[in-house]
Amino acid sequence: MGVFRNVSTVFYAAIFLQETTPRIIHDEEPEEDLYHDDGGFDFPWHRYVIFVICCFGTAGNLLNIAVLTQHRVRRSVESQEAVVYFGLVSLAVTDLLFCVSMLPKAFVPERILFQSRGFCFFYQLYSQGLITTFSLLSTWFIVMTAGVRYIGNVT
Repeated sequence: MGVFRNVSTVFYAAIFLQETTPRIIHDEEPEEDLYHDDGGFDFPWHRYVIFVICCFGTAGNLLNIAVLTQHRVRRSVESQEAVVYFGLVSLAVTDLLFCVSMLPKAFVPERILFQSRGFCFFYQLYSQGLITTFSLLSTWFIVMTAGVRYIGNVT
């Protein structure tokens, strides 16, 4: 069972959501100004910067996960530092997911109206929620790790 059963569901969803929510159209050739929403922030180089940063972030977080999950590193962690270890691994995973969810922004066109329900449509619809969730999780893992280390140093 799909998220949207028919075009009328998409039409009603677009009415209740924000004006910039992606939606499907079935016109032969829609007007060009309805297709793109640059919001005044569409620099020609920002897609390259996003791609490069996300590639380096993905590689770095994969290295962090590889190092932190080695058997001898897991075995040498004391019980007090286990929470900090868990926080560092969780931070690397959420940062990796953040970079992976940001990576398609370099390739997916920023449209409001779509001809079909493909990857671009669903990415425009759900990507901001995923990106925000992974960013917030990363922030809270940093706060948790810092708090546990502070409590461990005080006691």
